[in-house]
Amino acid sequence: MMVHQVGKLFTPKFQRYADRLSWTTTERKDQLCWCLHGKAGDYYANLIDRDQGVDYFDVIHKLEKRFNFQDLPETLQVQFMSARQNANEKLEDWADRVLSLACKAFRDLPDNYMYTQAIWKICQGCSDKEAGQHGATARPTSVEAAIDQIKWFQHNHTAIFGKPTGRRDPTPNQDEPSYDYDSDLAVHAIGKTDTKSELSKQMETLLEKMTAMEALHKQEIGDLKQQFQKQQQAKQFPAQNEVQPAAQPFSQQTNKQGNRQQWRNRDNRQDNQRQSPFKRRWGPNTT
Repeated sequence: MMVHQVGKLFTPKFQRYADRLSWTTTERKDQLCWCLHGKAGDYYANLIDRDQGVDYFDVIHKLEKRFNFQDLPETLQVQFMSARQNANEKLEDWADRVLSLACKAFRDLPDNYMYTQAIWKICQGCSDKEAGQHGATARPTSVEAAIDQIKWFQHNHTAIFGKPTGRRDPTPNQDEPSYDYDSDLAVHAIGKTDTKSELSKQMETLLEKMTAMEALHKQEIGDLKQQFQKQQQAKQFPAQNEVQPAAQPFSQQTNKQGNRQQWRNRDNRQDNQRQSPFKRRWGPNTT
């Protein structure tokens, strides 16, 4: 048994082989030297050169730590949560991959929790969404039960509706009927409709209405401006709007002056007549 790199299966297989032959720790360390080659052999040689008396179990621990490096649990859990069934992956292969990811992601947690998460992931990450939803709704208690629920849903859906649901398993069993995905597809011509011309007509009608409304608004705005200007002019020049009395001609003014003079002369004559008779008889005193 020669190994170039220490993998996951090498250590348990070597331990079982050594237990079967009842080797001591010294014999196991010596036999381990003959089994390792390549990088693992070089690492083992350097380890022995630094410490000749290193224990066998310390050597195994250092080899596992060097060549069987594991990612952080948080990183593995993210990979587990983001896993999805591939397009060309069978349902059984998908279930095996989920179990492998779950063992790495939840290695420090109880097995019951790990299996529960794996069952939910098989249903939720299935490429056939409807079948996966049905499987999760059935609340299966084992990986085998989850696979059966998904397959039964796909089989019943095909038998009832005549075509598979979603994306079926790319390699179905021989016992299940196979269907041609393109056979159920058909195009039926109902009638020709010139969608572009109808849309153009609607756009033209809408444009005409908008143009008419714009012209109406412009006219109303112009009328409002004129009324506002008139009101402003009336406030600034109020005397121009008042009615001025008409000027009388010069001839009428002259006649009025002559009439006034005649009235004065008549008043003077009346005053002279009211004087005493003595003054009128004898006349003015000449002495």
